[in-house]
Amino acid sequence: MFFHTSLVTLAAAFALVVSAFSVPLDSEMALSIANTERGLNGLGPLTWDVELSNAATNWASYLGEVGGVVHATEAERPNQGEVIAHYTSTSPDDASAHPMTHAMVDWLAERVNYPPGAVIDQNSGPYIHWSQLVWSTATAIGCGFNQSHPSFFDTFVVCRISPEGNIIGQPPFPSTTTKITRRQDTSSGPFEGEITHYTTGLGACGYDDTGASGIVALSHEKMGAPSNGNPLCDRRVLLSANGRTVEGKVRDKCMGCAIKNVDVSEDIFIALYDDLGIGRGSVTWELI
Repeated sequence: MFFHTSLVTLAAAFALVVSAFSVPLDSEMALSIANTERGLNGLGPLTWDVELSNAATNWASYLGEVGGVVHATEAERPNQGEVIAHYTSTSPDDASAHPMTHAMVDWLAERVNYPPGAVIDQNSGPYIHWSQLVWSTATAIGCGFNQSHPSFFDTFVVCRISPEGNIIGQPPFPSTTTKITRRQDTSSGPFEGEITHYTTGLGACGYDDTGASGIVALSHEKMGAPSNGNPLCDRRVLLSANGRTVEGKVRDKCMGCAIKNVDVSEDIFIALYDDLGIGRGSVTWELI
């Protein structure tokens, strides 16, 4: 697990660095999470921009060389916002785990610090990454990351957004913007989707499930906005795959999972597929 996190911004967003540590679908997951957040605030989606991605990737590589967080100047990123995350780890496995998705989830978690209707000023630090990502006039994003290990594993994630947001004296989106509250999908299924596995920890339902078994994480779309007190928390789940059936319990939310997909603790995945190494498989599941 990352043991240190540093998030920094001026006004910004994302880019994909293709390296030996690249995680398939990391950029797609990060973009999906960002656009889900924008949709919940009545805003249009961002599109992935290759030029922004390349620029972000180059800057992340530079940060890896200097070994610290430094923002590009306005001249180096004309009309581009910039968000930077810095993680350190003692483990190469932890350092390579979905860095862009990890950073996006951390940035968007700042929503809880935003006073409704507030404008950007010297007091906006606690939500300055979130505000850039949901800035109403932003249309494009590109992200990248760099990982190096001189003495420990450093990961720098950079996102660039165009046009630039976080303009002093303005709110992230107009007060006339209608916030969309989608009705939570609590239907029981059955559903046919894909199953992946993860290492359990503090879950979205408010439990510390570190090392626990029988854990199921439903997609952020299925779980909806509520965390603690979510009506789907603690629901039993019947999962069938590979001619086998296993029961689990909803205790977490999977950011980036499609609505019919599930992420499960390793014991469930092994019970269905024997081998964690395959990473992903087909599954039929339903709430019971």
